[in-house]
Amino acid sequence: MLKLHKVNLFARVIIFFLFLEFILQLISLLLLSKIKKQDSNRNEGFNIVCIGDSFTYGIGAPKQYSYPNQLKNLLNTIYPNSHINVINLGISGYNSSQCIKYLKEKFDFYNPKIVIILAGMNNCWNFLDSSYFRIKQFKYDNPLKYRIKFVGAFLSSLKTYKLIKITFLNLKSRLRSRQSIDRGFYLPEREFLIPKRTNKMQKLLNQGLKYWEDGKFELSEACYREALKLNPDDYEPHWYVGRFYSLNGVKEKAREELILAAKYAGHPYTVSAILVGLQDRRESRNSENFKEFSNLVKSLRSYWVGKFGEEYVQYFIDPAISYKETDLEKILFYDFEELINYLSQKKTKLVILSYPFHATQFRYPVGIYYRISNYLRVPLVDNVPLFDKYLKIYKREELFDTGGHCTSKGYGLIAENIYGVLKKHNLLPAN
Repeated sequence: MLKLHKVNLFARVIIFFLFLEFILQLISLLLLSKIKKQDSNRNEGFNIVCIGDSFTYGIGAPKQYSYPNQLKNLLNTIYPNSHINVINLGISGYNSSQCIKYLKEKFDFYNPKIVIILAGMNNCWNFLDSSYFRIKQFKYDNPLKYRIKFVGAFLSSLKTYKLIKITFLNLKSRLRSRQSIDRGFYLPEREFLIPKRTNKMQKLLNQGLKYWEDGKFELSEACYREALKLNPDDYEPHWYVGRFYSLNGVKEKAREELILAAKYAGHPYTVSAILVGLQDRRESRNSENFKEFSNLVKSLRSYWVGKFGEEYVQYFIDPAISYKETDLEKILFYDFEELINYLSQKKTKLVILSYPFHATQFRYPVGIYYRISNYLRVPLVDNVPLFDKYLKIYKREELFDTGGHCTSKGYGLIAENIYGVLKKHNLLPAN
C-alpha cells in the first residue's frame, strides 16, 4: 500500500511539472510572438552580425573603413534590393568567450541570418568570462563530456529548469555566497581604485586614445606624455607610452613604463591587459624571455594580492603565467562549439574568419582555424594566404599599421574575401 502511495505521489509530481512546463512554454510563445510583431520593422532585411575583437571593431583605420562597414557597402552595391545590414559588434580586447556572450545578449535584437566571428588572439591574456576556468574545472577531453553536455542542453531548453535556475541564482545572490569563479558565477563584490582625473587630464587621455585607434601613434604618444606631467601616478599614460616604445623596438624603456602601469592600475583586469605588453606572444613559453616575464609577475604577486585580494589575482593575473599553450586551443574549440550549438537552435549560419597573419603569432598551432571550421563543418574565410599573396604586391605599411592592425586597404581585402566565401556557399539572398 505504501509502495503504491509513493508511485502515485511520484506520478503527481511528474504531471505537475509537465503541466508547469506546458504553461511556461505557452506564455513564452505568446510573449515571443508579441516581441516579433514589435520588432518586425527593426528586423526587416537580411542581417549579418560580425563579432570579434579590435580587428572587427576596426582599429587602425577610420571607423567607416572597418571590414564590417566595407562588407556592408560591397554587398549593398551588388545586392541593391536585398536590404542587407552588416552590424559591427566588435569590441577591442575581447576574448572569444566574451564575444559569444555579447552576441547572445544582442542576438534577439538583431536576429541575424549569418554570424561572422574573428576572435581568439586575446585569449592568452584576457581571462575575464573566459572558458579557461571551465576547462580547468571540467576536463575537455573527458569521454563523459558529450553525455553531460547533451543532458545540459536538454535541461536548458526546458522553461521549468530555467525558472528553477533563475530562482536559485537570485536566492544565491541575495545570500551573497558568490565564491565560484566561472562564466555565470561571480567573484565577491568590491570597489576598485578609480584614478582621479581633472577635465584637462581626461581630455588628453581621450584624444590620445583616439589617435591610437586611428593609427596616429606619434600624436597619441604626445598626448600621453602631456598627461604624465599632470599625474605621473596614473596607469593609462604609462601604459600607452610603454606600448609606443614597444612598437619602436625600445624594449628596456617599454618594460619600465609597462611595469609602472601595472603597479598603478586600479583593477586586476587592467593589470592582465598591461602584462601582455611585457611578453612576446610569438615566443614559446619555454623561452628565456618568458621565464623572465614569469619571474617578474611572481615577484609582484604579493603586491597585487595586497591591493586586489587573492581571488582576483587568481582569476585575472595568475593565468597569464600558469596556462598551458594547449589550453588556448581547447578554449577556442570549446567556445566555437558552444557558438555553433547556439546558432543551430536559432537557425543562423556561422562563418569563421582567420586573422590576416599566422596564428602562431598568438600561440596557436598552424591551421587552428581551418581545423575548427572543418570540425564544425562551417565555412572558413582564410585570410592568411590572401595577405601572404598581397604582401608580395604591396608594402607592409599599406596593409598594416604600426601596431599590427589592418589599414583601410587591409580591411577592404578581408571584406572582399568574406564576400567570395559567402557567395561560394550560397549564403547570400537572391539578387
